[in-house]
Amino acid sequence: MSWFSKRLLLTVAAIALFIPVVAACNGDDDAVDDVDDEVTDVVDDVADDTDDVAVEDDEDDAVVDDEDDAVVDDEDDAVVDDEDDAVVDDEDDAVVDDEEDDAVADLEGEITFGYIEGWDEGVAYSYLWAAILENHGMTVNMEPIAEAGILFEGVAAGDIDVYTTAWLPLTHESYWDAHDGNLESLGVWYEEALLALSVPQYVADEHGIESLEDLADNADLFDSTVTGIEPGAGMMGLAADEVMPTYGIEDWDLLESSTAAMLTEWETAYDSEEPIVVTLWEPHWAYAEWDIHNLDDPEMAWGEPDGLESVAWTGFSDEYPEVAEMMGNASLETGEIGELMDYVTVQAEDGEQLEYAQQWLDDGGQDIVDGWLN
Repeated sequence: MSWFSKRLLLTVAAIALFIPVVAACNGDDDAVDDVDDEVTDVVDDVADDTDDVAVEDDEDDAVVDDEDDAVVDDEDDAVVDDEDDAVVDDEDDAVVDDEEDDAVADLEGEITFGYIEGWDEGVAYSYLWAAILENHGMTVNMEPIAEAGILFEGVAAGDIDVYTTAWLPLTHESYWDAHDGNLESLGVWYEEALLALSVPQYVADEHGIESLEDLADNADLFDSTVTGIEPGAGMMGLAADEVMPTYGIEDWDLLESSTAAMLTEWETAYDSEEPIVVTLWEPHWAYAEWDIHNLDDPEMAWGEPDGLESVAWTGFSDEYPEVAEMMGNASLETGEIGELMDYVTVQAEDGEQLEYAQQWLDDGGQDIVDGWLN
């Protein structure tokens, strides 16, 4: 019986007790009998109503119970299903993660790469290998060095493990020879690395200057000046000792600065369409940025093209055989190294080089690298 039914019966019962008493006090027996009959009828009616209410309450209770059961069951089922799904998903994810970890993090140890600040092909390629080896579980340190001679010395002493972009056999020949026996090659990864004296294409078109042979007769046009890079760079020695004397411009000024300063002078002149001649080399991102003409070298004063070579201390390949094999298999085409340089040395700010090397891998470079590693 519901709360309402109980309350109704109690109320009617109280009335039933109260009315006869009132009637008796008035001395009316017939009234009492009539009241009794009326009370009886009321009680019966209430009882009937109560039964109906009880039925309705039972139905309501049944509905509520059914709904509660349904909700509970649905919730239980949902919880079970969610838990099952969660367990399955977690297990699946765990399996995938484990497989990926096993596939990637398969090396141990710590390696230091040295590179020359401002030599963008070396910066880009070194950070590429930092990203690759860190993805394989290694710890990698990056060591910027001011000059090639100091970098070769650090590698030979074992303070630096790998210099990834030695220009050999010609441009860095003197540094290699100075540490003969303390260096080993891990392999050439880029063929046909070119050194050049270069002018804007508009200079070649407007003044007909296409060869190193054309410079001597146009000293005034260039103010007898070649804008160079770091004084310790191998190409600066070759320019001063071989190229300029060969073409009769040994009395010109070869300005020693930095790669960054040289590129700033180039950009200023280029934007104003003024004549300028600089020391430059391929591969370099500048060739994608500006229209550049490398002056022909009919006398081969620059020598044959170099290869870009990874160099380590003697015994490195015995201590790190997997790394040595990976680096020995590597190779990049001109467009690939140019794109990598754009990511790592043009788009990236200081401190972001590793992040942008990884971005190059994510944007398609990993397919290239996988060809080396598989």
